[in-house]
Amino acid sequence: MRTYSTCRYDINNIVTGSSTERSHTIDFVKGLLIVLVIVGHILPGALDESLARWIIYSFHMPLFMTVSGYLVKREKLKEISWGKFILKYLRRIVVPWTIAVLFFYSIGCNGTYSIKALLSAFITPYYHLWFVVAYCGFMVLTKLVSVGGVLRTNDFSCFMCCAKIPRPL
Repeated sequence: MRTYSTCRYDINNIVTGSSTERSHTIDFVKGLLIVLVIVGHILPGALDESLARWIIYSFHMPLFMTVSGYLVKREKLKEISWGKFILKYLRRIVVPWTIAVLFFYSIGCNGTYSIKALLSAFITPYYHLWFVVAYCGFMVLTKLVSVGGVLRTNDFSCFMCCAKIPRPL
């Protein structure tokens, strides 16, 4: 009997990383997490007023960190210099994040601009932009751990996924 599968990847390839092809399972998980982020942001009520939001918030961002850590190539992290590492994340993440912070600051300040408010926008980013700061910190910690050889990168990301779990209702 012949079986057909829409996914060419088995769990062994995903866990061991032995496949050089793109993992549809990882793509599915990332897509599902993106949908959960959107749903979590549009649900009415505060975190402690919405069971659905609390459930989504209890795992979606830690799982994003876990997937991000899983996808990091430890060998490349070891090979890349700190200078190249910082430049890579400045260009890919920090510059767009800075533009977003400035945009939200400009529309949220109602024409009353101040240095204190601008600095506050960077120190305590607007609503959803906190994740970018957390992700950059996560990547720096991952590079430190990877270069130091303390833990395997995947182990470290699993450890870090527990860092932001909301308290029970």
